[in-house]
Amino acid sequence: MADGVVVFLIVLLFFSFQSFGQVELIPKPYSVEYQKGVYQYFTQIDVVLTDSEFSAAATLFSSYHSEFNSGLRFRSNRGSREESITIQQVDTKEYSYVLTVNENGVLLDASDLNGAIQGVQTVRQLLTLSRGDSDEFIIEIPYVVIKDYPRFEHRGLLLDCSRHFFSVATVKKYIDLLAFYKMNTLHWHLTEDQGWRIEIDKYPKLTEVGAWRTEKDGSRYGGFYTKEEIKEVIEFATSRGVTVIPEIELPGHSQAAVASYPWLSCTSEQVDVVNDWGVFKEIY
Repeated sequence: MADGVVVFLIVLLFFSFQSFGQVELIPKPYSVEYQKGVYQYFTQIDVVLTDSEFSAAATLFSSYHSEFNSGLRFRSNRGSREESITIQQVDTKEYSYVLTVNENGVLLDASDLNGAIQGVQTVRQLLTLSRGDSDEFIIEIPYVVIKDYPRFEHRGLLLDCSRHFFSVATVKKYIDLLAFYKMNTLHWHLTEDQGWRIEIDKYPKLTEVGAWRTEKDGSRYGGFYTKEEIKEVIEFATSRGVTVIPEIELPGHSQAAVASYPWLSCTSEQVDVVNDWGVFKEIY
């Protein structure tokens, strides 16, 4: 009898997680109500905007669809087509949204652009992709009503590009993943003892000297971001509702800058960009 009960509970748990196309969303929204049914559309869909402020959220939605070569058309009203996602503004707290998916399509009520972006990320997590009989992509979203807002104002990640340099493409990937999980802040660590990573016109040696270190095996390691690359990253982050906070260290953790301009230090002695880890005495 005990074995039968265990089997029954396993089956029950399986169907409780699988029924109605339920998806484990991260982070867990404030309120989720799954309903029986799945909304399907082919890769062509109208995006209906009631406010031009939400165009960036619609563009973001479109960019995720481009991963599987789909197309979206932007309209100011729904018209006669059923295949549509509507994004409209409602008066509620910042970053909040209500997502409703049913037989009529996808409706995203958002407080502001940031709320709309949060809602788009939820849609992104809900999407599943399959191929139809004609080998055309079909997108499915479970019928659901989601009400959500962030519990914490600051939700972020620190990315240390000073000790270990990452390409612009990698930084963008980090930002995209932050947005996917509804984090809103990138703490971008750009200066350290082991490397200076941000271009400053007035002090070119910060990147000519400070951006590079000689490793213990004799190899040269480093890199830096140009002003244009910094702008590119910030624009990319903004399009995903992510704020970039630069970390420029002082008075300590500054040996890369001191190696570039010894007169910045307490002793004015020439030192090298550090190729080890720990705490160092050279400060501004």
